[in-house]
Amino acid sequence: MKNKRLFILFFNIFLVLMIAMLSLMTACAPAPPEPANLTLLGKTAGSTAHLEVSAVGEAIMRAAPNYMITTLTGSDKTSALLLEERKADLAGIATTTSVHAERGEPPFEKAIADLRLIGPYKVTTMQMVVLAKTGLTSIKDIKDQKYPLRLGTQRMGSSPEQNAKAMLEGYGITYADFESWGGSHEYYPKSSALYTALGDRLIDGFFWMAAVPDVRLPELAKRLDLRFLGMDETTAKEVADRTGLTVSTITTSQYPTILKGDVVTLSDVMVIMTHSDVSDEVAYTAAKALWTQIEYLTTVHIQFKIAIVPEVISSVSEKLHLHPGAEKFWKEVGVIK
Repeated sequence: MKNKRLFILFFNIFLVLMIAMLSLMTACAPAPPEPANLTLLGKTAGSTAHLEVSAVGEAIMRAAPNYMITTLTGSDKTSALLLEERKADLAGIATTTSVHAERGEPPFEKAIADLRLIGPYKVTTMQMVVLAKTGLTSIKDIKDQKYPLRLGTQRMGSSPEQNAKAMLEGYGITYADFESWGGSHEYYPKSSALYTALGDRLIDGFFWMAAVPDVRLPELAKRLDLRFLGMDETTAKEVADRTGLTVSTITTSQYPTILKGDVVTLSDVMVIMTHSDVSDEVAYTAAKALWTQIEYLTTVHIQFKIAIVPEVISSVSEKLHLHPGAEKFWKEVGVIK
């Protein structure tokens, strides 16, 4: 009888201790994020770029199941303006566009002071190709020869177009120069239109921005003799320091059927931006989703794995103002100090 009473006593003590431990664990566990309905701005409907931003929205919802993300179409300039007007919560924007917005530089008429960085999601590279028959071997050659190039760029004010203009300006070249030399400059609504125009020989070359390698280029090279035009490292660094771009290299291994040597160029990082009124919790959760949902994101595009790494995160955080909530997460995982 005595043993039975002792057993019951110890069993009750055990239950009390277990309940206390469970209560303590529950109290210490991080609370899930508060429910949130957020608007995320992407790119042109149906484009790969828009699909990538939509994947970021899905990653956030996977990290925070009580979040509802609505992804709408957008463009770099328009998305930055809508963030300023509080008509969106998050947006996929190029680093250079964000820098121009903060400084009030074209294509912006005034500075947008309260854009805040969440983190990177894609690295895109400026690529310039021309028909080999031009004889050009570098962007500098265009200036030196005052070559009458018929050049195509993407739409006016887009990050690829702004970056192309900056690269040309590094050598003292303006769009007007092409016409004065007997050539021309035309804007095209999207990169596929540039490929078509070059394929139809309506232009002699074009600038575009995409992940490397762009699988469309080797296909075009099967019927056209193409050549990449690059920069010298000194000029590339000067332009990078001025614009927020990053000096990079396109290697022969990336385009083995076209390149005979590596080409120095500039890269831009696509980032998720927000505004200062977005809560620390939302910004923290969005940054955490980029980091913790990388396995899912990589199934959408390998570029996520290339961009969401400490080196890139640290680099863009030095060029743009981090949201305090995102900054807290990146510090927790040791990406930034």
